[in-house]
Amino acid sequence: MADTIETFFAAWGETDPDARLEAIAGTLATGFVYCDPRTGGRITTEDELLDYIAAYTEQAPGWWAKVERVDTHHGYHRVLVGFGEGDETRMRGTYFAELDELGRIELLAGFRGDGAAE
Repeated sequence: MADTIETFFAAWGETDPDARLEAIAGTLATGFVYCDPRTGGRITTEDELLDYIAAYTEQAPGWWAKVERVDTHHGYHRVLVGFGEGDETRMRGTYFAELDELGRIELLAGFRGDGAAE
């Protein structure tokens, strides 16, 4: 089930909007919620989420996002995601996820950093 989360973040580096839509669409449950420190609130529509990810792609050309680690218990997932370019991770985020019975994202809430004291 964590493959869904990996697919979701891999799409962040996709420059083709149609390919990004195809990758993201299959990862989202009906009624999903996404938020992180930069969203300004909860994102609850596919169009809004795709616009947000497109802005990341435009503001950081050539950057990627990839899952570095997933810890799971009782149906909850803590996900460490690296963001960077080339071979270098430039920043990290910690996300908390809940997936539906088909493994699609119902909730994905992100926080800056890797959870260590900064």
